[in-house]
Amino acid sequence: MTTEGTVDKNLITKTKICMSLFHHTLEEHRQLLEAKGYTEKNLDAPDRDGWYMRQFKANFSLCSNQAHRYDEVTDFDLKMIGFFNDNKDVVHFTFNYEYDPQTLELKIKTLTADLAGNKLPYHLTKNEDLPASMVVYKELALARKKATLKKTPDTQINLIIEEQALFLDLFGYYKTLLSNPPNLIVDELRQRLGEIAKKPAHGIEEIKIERMLHLSEYDKMSCSFQYKYEPTLMLLNLDSIIAKTKEVEKSFQIKKEVPLLTIQTIYDDLTKSNRLSNAFQINQHQPRNGKSIRL
Repeated sequence: MTTEGTVDKNLITKTKICMSLFHHTLEEHRQLLEAKGYTEKNLDAPDRDGWYMRQFKANFSLCSNQAHRYDEVTDFDLKMIGFFNDNKDVVHFTFNYEYDPQTLELKIKTLTADLAGNKLPYHLTKNEDLPASMVVYKELALARKKATLKKTPDTQINLIIEEQALFLDLFGYYKTLLSNPPNLIVDELRQRLGEIAKKPAHGIEEIKIERMLHLSEYDKMSCSFQYKYEPTLMLLNLDSIIAKTKEVEKSFQIKKEVPLLTIQTIYDDLTKSNRLSNAFQINQHQPRNGKSIRL
């Protein structure tokens, strides 16, 4: 049987743990937002430095108190404003957070960005999948351009190239270029699309572009970018990337969702597959029943 004093001590201990976790989570999300460019300085916002985090702290405090009081998942929103393109473009960011009192986890469920009525929602599975503020702006600006630009064959091809250039930037392609001047994928794409435009359209065209990508002085892999192009609609999709090192080859499907596939994640996947393959081969030649196996 517990005494009243024991109950008080347990309550105090639990409160201290909750407060410690609260401040830890606060700092964790502060670092994430700063790393992804969601600060007053990076967004060129008129608010005082630290204003967004003070709002975040107040909203998170109310949310966590309510969640623990009613023992239910609770959410709250955090709004930010960013100025881009020499303050000509204003982007409104809305973060929707969700707090679970059982797991004590705070997750970013969605980020919605709005540029002059053009909205882009990002549904996140992990907090680390949060796209950088500049990436969001570039995607919004491109979506606006596609919606407002007069559609001609030349402007459509320019938009296709611009869209692929943005993807390749996020993919990490430009960090792997060692040749000078580089033989860019977008230059070859523009040439191939121009050649297709000169001949009669006959269904979907497949475009394959091969490149050797250098992650470092020693780490490299060959990649085959598998595009599909619909000439009548002037739609280009990167369907997959076939990546290959000396040891292993694998195909990666391209999906328009977060987290985005990157060169590093592909290379890490190939490296992991190679390690598993080596481990399996070694295991196949391990001695059994105390008897050695002669190789």
